[in-house]
Amino acid sequence: MGVLVVPVSNQIKVMGIDPGSLYTGFGLLECDLVTQQVAVIQAGLILLKPSGSTSSLVTKHNGIKGLSLIERLGGLQKSFCEIVERYRPDWVVVEKIFLSKSPQSAFVLGHARGVILSIVGAYGLNFAEYSAREVKKSLTGYGGASKEQVARVLSQRLQVPPQNQWDSSDALALGWHHVMVLLEKEKWKRASLKL
Repeated sequence: MGVLVVPVSNQIKVMGIDPGSLYTGFGLLECDLVTQQVAVIQAGLILLKPSGSTSSLVTKHNGIKGLSLIERLGGLQKSFCEIVERYRPDWVVVEKIFLSKSPQSAFVLGHARGVILSIVGAYGLNFAEYSAREVKKSLTGYGGASKEQVARVLSQRLQVPPQNQWDSSDALALGWHHVMVLLEKEKWKRASLKL
């Protein structure tokens, strides 16, 4: 665990990250701790392309799957650093690793997650992690909710159109969950000050 950076103002930025081997979803939320207003600043996908690539879009059709893991991770590192520098989040929230049907997939996701965590550490950002089940339960009331259900409820809560990319929707859900955790802590902190 790194040094806790306490925001100077009541505004905090929380970035959710859903690491992947081909695409990494991100979602940036801004929250006012006093008014409890939450707004989506940006959401999207980091397409894992080589770090030296000048192409603005690499898809399955023009070669992303043909890239080596090292090339994709290098592209993730470069792109995530650019996003961090542009938006300066106070918190980065990442999904906990889980063992899926394929252990090989979990290892590859672990590498992508490692790239994200190393950047979080290098920039001295606050970090949190949650399981997908915990986030789904917090958002929808059911830990086994489908991606469609998560996107629909998230859309209603944040008053934005549903994300049509599951990775960015999952990233926003991670960010939303952490914002709710921070608001709850803030509520208890303010209540204890009144005693």
